[in-house]
Amino acid sequence: MNFPKKLIRRMPLTQPPLTQQGVTLLELLTVVVIVAVVVSLALPSFTTLTRQSRVTNTANDLLAAVTFARGQAIDRQRPVSLRANGASWTLGWLVGIDPTRTPSSVTAANALKAGQGFNNVSIGTVPLSMTFQPDGTLVVTAGLVVPLRIQIDNVPTDTVVRRSVCVRNSGQAYVVKGATLC
Repeated sequence: MNFPKKLIRRMPLTQPPLTQQGVTLLELLTVVVIVAVVVSLALPSFTTLTRQSRVTNTANDLLAAVTFARGQAIDRQRPVSLRANGASWTLGWLVGIDPTRTPSSVTAANALKAGQGFNNVSIGTVPLSMTFQPDGTLVVTAGLVVPLRIQIDNVPTDTVVRRSVCVRNSGQAYVVKGATLC
């Protein structure tokens, strides 16, 4: 049988060279060194980001607690207190109805809401409690400077990531960044 020459494909007389099937040790070490350099440059930024996130989350949790306490005072038309659970805000917080206007009367047993403690942050101890009137305003007691300021720092203290929860006489609460005053 005769095939036209155009259809006949000639086979090469030699095999094509084998292609590379992996990486050399030198190439692998080069990649490992590059990855190590990139990780060492990124790690400090990641640490700062973690600190900022921890302090911001704590400030937002306390802000939500203040807002909840004020809202409950308005809704229930009764004085409601927010206080640190123990000697420090880092141990958590309690919100409860406070007929005597002495925040120490709010306990875990009669609390409307309780918050868990905070790790790796330092929270200022003044004030350890606050009470909201039925109209939502803040009860200002002797010795308290208004607006109230609860300062939150990273442990160890780092003013770069500091936040403060501030509460005005009107009961309005907000968060400020850095070492600025309320």
